[in-house]
Amino acid sequence: MSSENDYQTNVLYEKEVQNFLGANLHLLGSPKLTLVQIEHPVQFGKEAGRIDLLAKDDSGAYVVVEIKRGTAGRSALGQVQSYMGAVAEMYPQNRVRGILVAMGLDDAALAALKMTQNIDFFSFVTEFRFTRATVVPFVPSAPNNSNGWAEVKDGYWEKLGGEILSESVSCVQCGKTTRVVLVGHQRVCGMCGSSIQ
Repeated sequence: MSSENDYQTNVLYEKEVQNFLGANLHLLGSPKLTLVQIEHPVQFGKEAGRIDLLAKDDSGAYVVVEIKRGTAGRSALGQVQSYMGAVAEMYPQNRVRGILVAMGLDDAALAALKMTQNIDFFSFVTEFRFTRATVVPFVPSAPNNSNGWAEVKDGYWEKLGGEILSESVSCVQCGKTTRVVLVGHQRVCGMCGSSIQ
């Protein structure tokens, strides 16, 4: 049983695929398709429906595109056929064909599609890629006074959470002999704040 939130997620997801395909009809093969309308209204006697995408190909045929989230069942093919019938009644002088777009077909839909001449099936996949971002840790630098010497006194490093160690080193970055400051787990130059190995 699906919740209202599941339904809203499915509808939003289907809308995103619909809008993407509406702007990228070339992904649905050839002949070249031109968009007629997204959410094209159709009438079945007293009932109404909306075609996800109605397009026209280079030969002048109308193309009904129905999009399903997930795996499509045989009812999806019936929906495409009913929309095709409605379009054929609206435009009797034009040929009509259909395209079903889904992440897959169940066995019943696959069997039905094998017996259908004028409906093509396109599958799609969604993909998430996760890449670890390299984050350079923040290392504060010591403020400089007028003569260019870094000030380490007056609690500067302590205010930043650093601990001035008794160890002194010659800093490769600034060239000064300085005391080592521990900021978090990082050892930095007490004069210029650059990392010390």
